[in-house]
Amino acid sequence: MIVNQPLPRRIVSIGECMIEMSGGEDRTYRLGYAGDTLNTAWYLRALLGKDWSVDYVTGLGEDRYSSDIRAFLDGNNIGTNHIQTIHDRRPGLYKIHQEKGDRHFTYWRDSSAAKLLADDKSALANAVEGAELVYFSGITLAILAPRARGRLLGAIVKARDNGARIAFDTNLRPALWSSPRVMAGVLTAAASLCDIVLPTHTDEAPLFGDKTIDDTADRYLELGVE
Repeated sequence: MIVNQPLPRRIVSIGECMIEMSGGEDRTYRLGYAGDTLNTAWYLRALLGKDWSVDYVTGLGEDRYSSDIRAFLDGNNIGTNHIQTIHDRRPGLYKIHQEKGDRHFTYWRDSSAAKLLADDKSALANAVEGAELVYFSGITLAILAPRARGRLLGAIVKARDNGARIAFDTNLRPALWSSPRVMAGVLTAAASLCDIVLPTHTDEAPLFGDKTIDDTADRYLELGVE
């Protein structure tokens, strides 16, 4: 007797995985791989049972470190079938150093393959097809060209229309945006498509003028966020 097992429920996380160099004591650094949406995918995979699958959607190159990132994801049971290979590109890199008791970040991401993750409209649509939850962040949007942002949000709208719930971490990074006005407009438009929004009041207050945490929450609730 053959018993058909139900397919796992599927989560898709979309964003940028970067090479992380941390430490710096005596100019010695530890190499790792991280990024806001990758970290979320890692914890989802670590904490959810076998009835869930977690896929990561990004762009990588053909270099050694892109191969290592794929191997890292595979080794942690994070799906890689929808990672696009972008020729002549490679992962971005950042360093973390400690100064006056706080962490400081320096980035190199001009040639990041992830900046082109939404250039192929059909690949993007295939990546989110059948997802029960789609997760992305403000950084995902910030690294994309304006038309690519439109393609990503279009794919998210289609996923939502097909029954997926949409989760969005606003994760403001002003240095990645052309202006505060553009950042505010894109984040607001993206949030209006979402079921779940994860804002940080202290980051958002200077941009949106929120005086209290409730102001931040109410602003998103008024957009239709659950």
